[in-house]
Amino acid sequence: MHNLIGNWGNGSKRSRFTAVCITACALLLSSCVSARPAPTFTPVPTPPAPTPTVFFPTLVPTPTFTPEPTPSPTADIASDLGPIIFHDDFSQDLGWIHLHSNVGGSSLYDGRFSLSVRQANAFYTALSPVKEFVDGYLEVEVQAVLCTDDDEFGLMFRVDPSGGHYRFTLTCNGEARVTRISEGSEVAVIPKTITNALIPGLLVDNRLGVIAEGERFRFFLNGDEIFTARDPGLRWGGLGLFVRARRGGQTTASFDDFIVRALLPTPTPTLTPTP
Repeated sequence: MHNLIGNWGNGSKRSRFTAVCITACALLLSSCVSARPAPTFTPVPTPPAPTPTVFFPTLVPTPTFTPEPTPSPTADIASDLGPIIFHDDFSQDLGWIHLHSNVGGSSLYDGRFSLSVRQANAFYTALSPVKEFVDGYLEVEVQAVLCTDDDEFGLMFRVDPSGGHYRFTLTCNGEARVTRISEGSEVAVIPKTITNALIPGLLVDNRLGVIAEGERFRFFLNGDEIFTARDPGLRWGGLGLFVRARRGGQTTASFDDFIVRALLPTPTPTLTPTP
């Protein structure tokens, strides 16, 4: 009996010791856990939404076109001129004779009449509805569109049924000249001449003018009289436009404001008898 009690007492002591040890360990662990500071998390700031970049296109100003005044002869020319007989602003086809071929062609567009040559050493023409021109004033605005070297463009007048005619032309080298075509041959009435009256460059208007009176001719460029000549070769005929390509084989010129005017009659001098 004593042994049982003694053993129980010893067992009870062991149990209490074990419980004390467990409690102590638990307290130690608890103190260790609580002693370690909890990690602090610094929030990462959310980056602000990017400000949208708006690109405004550069506005190209709309070009303002100032209409050019209707070309009119200078005072010196106008003093000799009568009423307008024919005027073509090329807003419509008034009956020009122009045949398309392998050599060249023509087009009527946006108030301009264009003639083109597609072959070297060749020319292309268009004849106006005016069939007979004897004496009068002829005028046209012309601009080179595609032009090199000795290419020519300009007016034809007194075009007879056999093909003979006069030409008043400009070259792409800045020259002007007058020729007579007779029986297929060219005769220089005025040889190629450099003139300061010509406005050089492509797509630039130059105004050609001719006064024909019998065998006497006066030639004008942009209102300036640049040549005078006498030639009895051709007396009458039609009117036309002319473009010629030389070595390049690609020439285009466009025309506007084709005008024909009569000449004022020359006043007959009155003789006052001497008293």
